[in-house]
Amino acid sequence: MVVYPSYYESFRCIADRCRHNCCIGWEIDVDEDTAMRYLAEQGDFGKRLKSNICYEDGVYSFRLGAEERCPFLGPDNLCDIIKTLGEDALCEICRLHPRYRNFYTDREEIGLGLACEEATRRILSSTAPTVLVSADGSALPDGGTEEEQEFFRLRDGILACLQDRARPFAERVNRLEKAFSLHLDNYSRAEWVRVFSHLECLDPSWKTYLGEIGEEDWLWPQGDLAIPAEQLAFTFVYRHFSKVLEGNSASAVVSFCLIGVRLIGALWYSMARRFGEVRMEDMVEIVRMYSTEVEYSTDNTDALIAVFEE
Repeated sequence: MVVYPSYYESFRCIADRCRHNCCIGWEIDVDEDTAMRYLAEQGDFGKRLKSNICYEDGVYSFRLGAEERCPFLGPDNLCDIIKTLGEDALCEICRLHPRYRNFYTDREEIGLGLACEEATRRILSSTAPTVLVSADGSALPDGGTEEEQEFFRLRDGILACLQDRARPFAERVNRLEKAFSLHLDNYSRAEWVRVFSHLECLDPSWKTYLGEIGEEDWLWPQGDLAIPAEQLAFTFVYRHFSKVLEGNSASAVVSFCLIGVRLIGALWYSMARRFGEVRMEDMVEIVRMYSTEVEYSTDNTDALIAVFEE
């Protein structure tokens, strides 16, 4: 069974209108089946495909061009492979991005990665509580193994707590802190900024944003920011709680998800304080940067979870 959040099917790539094109700055591996198709392609476009595919350490990939652009990203920021061969000719990673998948005994869960600005915009701007639905419309299964059944029961409880809109968002977090004996306040605002600043960094402007967080910004989102924070927290837990089945403690993974929301909320407040407001586009950009810097770096994610495992 395939499961995904209720907003999932509304997502559409905005292609050349995207400010942070996923075909720029990312290594693009090509799955073997698609690589064989590309290498067998005839004509001028076939020659172009062959000249722009390399094979190293058992992996096919595209040779990135100037400014780390995919060699098939045209001057119009549209994909020449799609224009020439059709969307079905895309390699697996290009076809799936920004989607991610978590696999369990009785279900495959799909979500939208927050490193994509349009996916983030869809998630943060959604006002209805997110629900998980099956692709075929049937009821969700109870879970596979006994361990997975307990896992889903625990995760469902966390998500329900985060979506309890009868309570302020900070109170919902406080209930989780008590339930899991979390210690998010063991570090001060300055110490948390230092922890995040010492992680591997891709974009130097990320550290500039972190350095602008003031003490008055370090609070849980409230008011108009409460629902976007809820959607963000739901997304983090939905994506990352599977790490519990990989050996991490539930308290460490929940802490990792919540501290991400706390930091992002502080960045939203920092921007509102400095510029008089924080627009949805600004909120999206901050989340996109966080996801790129933290979520899409295994080293950074592991480092943060390790802080809470101590």
